[in-house]
Amino acid sequence: MKKQFLIAALLFVGIISSYSQNSYVQITSIIPESIEVGSTLKVTYKYTSDKEINILYGINLLDKWEWVSFIGGKNITVPAGKDVESSFEIFIPKKTRLTADLKDELNYKLKLEMKSGNEWICGDYPKEHLNFIAAK
Repeated sequence: MKKQFLIAALLFVGIISSYSQNSYVQITSIIPESIEVGSTLKVTYKYTSDKEINILYGINLLDKWEWVSFIGGKNITVPAGKDVESSFEIFIPKKTRLTADLKDELNYKLKLEMKSGNEWICGDYPKEHLNFIAAK
């Protein structure tokens, strides 16, 4: 029984390490200093995957780094490829609270994740806060 468990564990680690060595996703655009609510944020990114994969992108409201709510984004399926460059757009709803109105350590951040089904493979989570301002 121990031998079967060890073999299964090694196989699992091998599969995970092959993803982590061969697959990545990374935001490549420079995010504007301020983003008006009611506008669309365009973000460029790059990824590598040996197979068709799901890319989940979005903006979250966080308390420090703890998730509070989802502001907007999507889950898309992308083909296999090496160093594929692409982009996505996220509409910032007009009802989104302005960054200046957030209390304590609440903040908005981008997230970009690569998944296979429900299995998380890798992600990019820039540390910079997004600054939402009133529309002019």
